[in-house]
Amino acid sequence: MSRRLKLSLAVLAVLFVVVGAFLWALPEVVRRVALVQIPKLTGRAASIEDVDLNLFTGRLAIKKFRLAEREPSESFVSFDRLELGLSARSLWSRHIRLVDLALTTPTVRIVRTGPTEFNFSDLLALIPASEPSERPSRWTLSVERLALVGGAIVVSDRAVSPAREWRVQGLGFEAGGLTTLPGQPPGHVLVRGQVNEAVLDVRGQGVRLTPTGVAAQISLERFDLAQLRPYLPPGLPAAVERGTLGLALKVSIERGAEGFKTLLVSGQIQVEDLGLTRPDQPAPFLTLSRLSLAIKEADLLARSMTLAGVEADGVDLRAVRTPTGEIDLLAALAERRAAAAAPETTREAPPPAIAAAPTTPPFKARLERLAVNSATVTLTDQTVSPERQWRLDGLTVEGARLSTVSDDGPGTLKLRAQLAKAGGKPPTIALEANGVRLTPAAASARVTLEGFDLADLEPYWPDTLPAVPRAGVIAATIDAGVESGQSGLTRAVASGTIRLTDAAVLERGAPKPFLRVPKVVVNIRRADALARTIDVAAVEIEGVDVRAMRDARGTIDLLGLVAATPTGAPAAGAPPAARVAAAPPPTSAAPGWRLSLDRFALSKASATFEDRAVSPAATFTVGDIKATAERLAWPMTRPATFSLLLSMPQGGWSYVKGTALLDPLNVQLAISTRDTPITPYQTYFPFPARFQGLFNGDSLSEIQRGPKGELILASRGTAWANELQVLAPGVDDPLVRMDSFVISGLDFSWPNYALVDKV
Repeated sequence: MSRRLKLSLAVLAVLFVVVGAFLWALPEVVRRVALVQIPKLTGRAASIEDVDLNLFTGRLAIKKFRLAEREPSESFVSFDRLELGLSARSLWSRHIRLVDLALTTPTVRIVRTGPTEFNFSDLLALIPASEPSERPSRWTLSVERLALVGGAIVVSDRAVSPAREWRVQGLGFEAGGLTTLPGQPPGHVLVRGQVNEAVLDVRGQGVRLTPTGVAAQISLERFDLAQLRPYLPPGLPAAVERGTLGLALKVSIERGAEGFKTLLVSGQIQVEDLGLTRPDQPAPFLTLSRLSLAIKEADLLARSMTLAGVEADGVDLRAVRTPTGEIDLLAALAERRAAAAAPETTREAPPPAIAAAPTTPPFKARLERLAVNSATVTLTDQTVSPERQWRLDGLTVEGARLSTVSDDGPGTLKLRAQLAKAGGKPPTIALEANGVRLTPAAASARVTLEGFDLADLEPYWPDTLPAVPRAGVIAATIDAGVESGQSGLTRAVASGTIRLTDAAVLERGAPKPFLRVPKVVVNIRRADALARTIDVAAVEIEGVDVRAMRDARGTIDLLGLVAATPTGAPAAGAPPAARVAAAPPPTSAAPGWRLSLDRFALSKASATFEDRAVSPAATFTVGDIKATAERLAWPMTRPATFSLLLSMPQGGWSYVKGTALLDPLNVQLAISTRDTPITPYQTYFPFPARFQGLFNGDSLSEIQRGPKGELILASRGTAWANELQVLAPGVDDPLVRMDSFVISGLDFSWPNYALVDKV
């Protein structure tokens, strides 16, 4: 062997040893350099147990890494092992290809100390700001496999009160096929973890980095909504007391060179055991067992959302009407709106030179199906004493095709509920609306009320009323139509039927009613709130029984009730009147209401009058009363016609027929009486003789108002008595007997004259 060859072999051997020693020592060198540079760069202590590096295979492993907080005793980031596999050949083409990147049991501790202050804010400051003029990098990156196993994130939020801690445990992350190279097959991403007690699962398919695009499925189970309470803005009318959120969403994102091209969301959102509270009340005012939202498609770029369905079960809503007359929930919403609008009034207008931003298009919302099952709504009314509780049970709501888009077809809405009642059959309320439009608001609805007891309104009658209804059942069927435009309501009409049965009115403190009304039917042809007109086709009253009494002092009780009707301030002890906001002064006087009634009918009625002011006391009963009136109106612009037929006490009848006009006053009456016994009225004759016989009469009367406003009464007619007898007191044989006694040519004009032509 030549000396040159030996020298060459020796050099190669030494070089091999040196390179081997360098490669053997390189991981430790890397570890030591990292332990020196990381604290210099971050100002935080760091530790690395071991580093494995193989330049030939492109493998790197870092074991037991820890980066401390500013306080060295606490850990900020740590992990057991980081493995990285790099394809060295790809570097020649300005492409970094990570064959494998795996992170085992990483732990990150985050502390939020202010609205935008974190325990890593100092590290963010080390990142240099990007230059807008800087050209994009020509390097590309591909990750064939990315895995994170057993991760944990602990977030301590000290910026809210009380402080909140979030823990993400069992965090797992898997990804593959990720690349910034355009035109490559898409990759996938899988994330699993537990956020406090909630389970999170994210599965992304079709993941592209250039251009950005992903189709992901996001699942969250058993998320406690009460955890969000510290993050709600102050002044909200409601806060979450309890509730569990679950969701299963599909998200599609696509971004182009000029921004997002696609932002779509669909799927299910479900809330269970939800409770909402008022800030000043510990008990929830709203609870529900389940709320489900099925999102058919939400396009965030087009600002539109279509819900396939919204369904709620076990809803329990509670509200209070305070002694001032306000509904607490409505008052809270009004206060919130006022607080939100207040900054707008004080905000300075922009300078004229600044162009106004383009108007954001309105959000479009569509709801294909709405269902509320077995809900309860309770209103506690504190304006009466003792306080009254109204409760709707079994409330169901069904809706379909509801939309805020004006070009969409109309929808439908149905509602049905029962009004809770201690005894007897509960009243029912139903609403069925068609042609429902949300923008602009419009609907045609039928509202039905069955079995509402007037006795339930007893606490609401003013104490100053001398008589109140204590019985009666109301039923109603109303068809209503409402439409609105940009300036407000353009149509508000209603028609229908209102029925009252078995009504009774009592004087306060009296054991028996003085008025009974077995049946009342009101048929409303059309009521127009904008035109301020009410057109009633008919009012039919059947079986009225009214009783009156004149006491020994000559006071008639019914007239006393009318005189006692309050016209001034409420009585002492009455609840305070509801607070009403002062209305702005009208720009022009609103037209008065106009009322028209085609036909009024009273049948099978009776009236009893007991007179204790005479001796002996007398009782008169008028039965089988029938009354009709037609063409009634207010203001009265045409004569109305009327008639009255009644059976007189102990026999006979009287019939009244005529016309009436109020302005100018002109009443025409034709009165006929036949075979009415005179005996019942004996006690009113101012002489002891007794009269018997049958009274008859015909007259034409007129009531007018003179040119000076004086009242003029005129009457002409004939009166006669058949079988007239005059008897002395205590004697049965008549002193005078006449088959007929006729007074003809009666002519009376008050206050002018009274004439009789012939007796």
